[in-house]
Amino acid sequence: MSHDPRLLSDAAPCPDPVPVAHHAPAAPAEDYEREMIDSAIDFAIFTFFDDRKIASWSPGAERIFGYGEQEITGEVLDLLFTPEDREAGIPEKERIVAATEGRASDERWHLKKDGSRFYASGAVFPVKGSAPQRFVKIAMDRTRRKLMEEALTESDRRKNEFIATLAHELRNPLAPIRTGIELLARKDLPEEMREKVLTIMVGQMATMVHLVDDLLEVSRITQGKVKLKLERIDLVEVVRSAVASCQTAVGQSPQDVAISAPSSRVWIEGDAVRLEQCVVNLVTNAFKFTPPEGKIHISVSADESSVEIAVMDNGKGLKLMELTSVFELFTQVSDLRSGLGIGLAVVKSLAELHGGGVRADSQGPGLGSCFTIRLPRGNIQEPVQETIAAASPGPVEAGMRILVVDDNLDAAALLSTALTVQGFDVRKAHAGLSAVTAALEFQPVFCLCDIGLPEIDGHEVARRVLAHSPGIIFVAISGWGADSDRDLSRQAGFRHHFVKPVSMDELLPLLSGTRPELNH
Repeated sequence: MSHDPRLLSDAAPCPDPVPVAHHAPAAPAEDYEREMIDSAIDFAIFTFFDDRKIASWSPGAERIFGYGEQEITGEVLDLLFTPEDREAGIPEKERIVAATEGRASDERWHLKKDGSRFYASGAVFPVKGSAPQRFVKIAMDRTRRKLMEEALTESDRRKNEFIATLAHELRNPLAPIRTGIELLARKDLPEEMREKVLTIMVGQMATMVHLVDDLLEVSRITQGKVKLKLERIDLVEVVRSAVASCQTAVGQSPQDVAISAPSSRVWIEGDAVRLEQCVVNLVTNAFKFTPPEGKIHISVSADESSVEIAVMDNGKGLKLMELTSVFELFTQVSDLRSGLGIGLAVVKSLAELHGGGVRADSQGPGLGSCFTIRLPRGNIQEPVQETIAAASPGPVEAGMRILVVDDNLDAAALLSTALTVQGFDVRKAHAGLSAVTAALEFQPVFCLCDIGLPEIDGHEVARRVLAHSPGIIFVAISGWGADSDRDLSRQAGFRHHFVKPVSMDELLPLLSGTRPELNH
């Protein structure tokens, strides 16, 4: 029988036994400390002596560094540091700072057992009262945070570089356009010179339009908003059209340009507009990086299941590391710093949307390059033939009323002038509410209307006017051209949607009645 001594006295023994709760003896303080250290697996905690030899090693240190306690104990902690830090004497400097100041903090790259690097933040403290002197280091793996910071820094750098390059690329065509305007203002400018200046200005404007189109295309691609209009198309015709478009944009190209393609049609299932855009980007790239005396060769080849378009040049060439990185968004050829670095990214994305791909080949800098698009042929069954009469602009109805609505006063004035020269009766409005009033009073046949207007937007203008005059044909002329923008225009009552800048060659067939009733 056991007795609780606190309940016993000399005079009166306890008549009945009383159960007593027995507790394990209290654990030493160092055991509790060890349990806490072992539980902190997200932290590497270890101690070391004055000579930097490791004395103890926590499970967290094993998890982070990869060394077991038995294999690391007694080793000099320098092996946890990178070679460059060891050479700079960082391990000993940390110990000295901790010994003299009571704490040494750092954030740096460290080495794991397998040789890989990780980024850690940590601190070293002297262990008070230890003999011989010990130090404790506590570190935490911050690699993920470090890589995110570096990615953000790199993203910010590329953004700033992109903005600077965009400004540069826009100024390039603006310079000859401005000079051309100043020349055209001279009354003594010979007619042949006037025509040459106009040709140059048209080409530079096409360059700007192409640049903006690529920017918009990148936005649509990254948001997953590109929808291919697949149909049976002749790839040879697409390539020839693209090359002709490039040569028109740059004027008479100084390079020797050749096209080799099968004499027969090469049918594939694809989006003609997108594929022409791919070829234009590749050919424009070749023009840019091939010297005037250079050669550019565009070839088309096909087998039963696939086709290839190759654009070869003997220009600047590419380094080995650039053969894949050149297709990344905003990436530029390192030694040339030309362009926004979006054209080839667009090519890659559009080729992949077609189920194909693109690759770059080069023997090295100065040895030219070859970009090859490979596409599946897809469904190339011959469609039912339809005879469609070729449409050409018909005669303009004299005095046909047209209302031009745009808050850009200069844009509205120039478009109105161009239409007036064609014989139309034109009025202008520059804000939403005044446009509604003008339309109801003037009763135009066509209302060429911007979307982003003060007071109320173009969509609301169309709704209000069409509620009273449903016969007016609303045509959107806007800087917004995504599929969703066109859908909004259609829902508001617009029959057509053009993206700025629109040419008279696009407008006149519509205004003369030869363009089909579609939402463009």
